[in-house]
Amino acid sequence: MVERYNRTVKHILSIFTHKNSQDLNELLPFLMMASRATKHKSIGCSQNLMMFEKENSFPIDRIVWLLSDQRKCNM
Repeated sequence: MVERYNRTVKHILSIFTHKNSQDLNELLPFLMMASRATKHKSIGCSQNLMMFEKENSFPIDRIVWLLSDQRKCNM
């Protein structure tokens, strides 16, 4: 499992370093955040959900929730 994750990270880094090699230090935290928030086939959930028992929420999630008709409570 670790080898597969390392291969995935290496692939993501190769894509971004090909386009933005000078910005790698600034992009790396965002790339890792995206990787941790992605649902993985092998474990059936994201790493965030597995480690923290909840998904990360981002500002765009709040905007989408506010605009959706499926809100479960009023704030």
